[in-house]
Amino acid sequence: MKKLITLILSLLILISTLSVASAKTFRDKYGNRTGSTSVEGKTTIFRDKYGNRKGSATVEGKTTIFRDKYGNRKGSASVEGKTTIFRDKYGNRKGSATVEGKTTTFRDKYGNRTGSATIEGGKIIYRDKYGNRTGSVSE
Repeated sequence: MKKLITLILSLLILISTLSVASAKTFRDKYGNRTGSTSVEGKTTIFRDKYGNRKGSATVEGKTTIFRDKYGNRKGSASVEGKTTIFRDKYGNRKGSATVEGKTTTFRDKYGNRTGSATIEGGKIIYRDKYGNRTGSVSE
């Protein structure tokens, strides 16, 4: 669950910073479809591979509020320069993402590197902390 939330948060940041189209498809390292997003105004809707709604993210200034499929607040992300800080629903720091060129590095609340995302050939490729490919996003 923690990895799924981290993946969703990181994807939202990358999608918002790249100003890409309104619909994206997520795939695992084997190329299997795992979910999708669609944008409706300032809200991004997350769906699983079957099309069921899993949650949403709403942009409010420099802060993004994440909600589950029932509308309950699950966390937030706020931008500070090139770094995005992730917080849980109580405001506790859960991690960060730093953009450096075409690479985004993800870190946990202690500052340990947990993974990265790189733009390669129009796709976003996700890797774990060891450099193993874990997934991708395409239009």
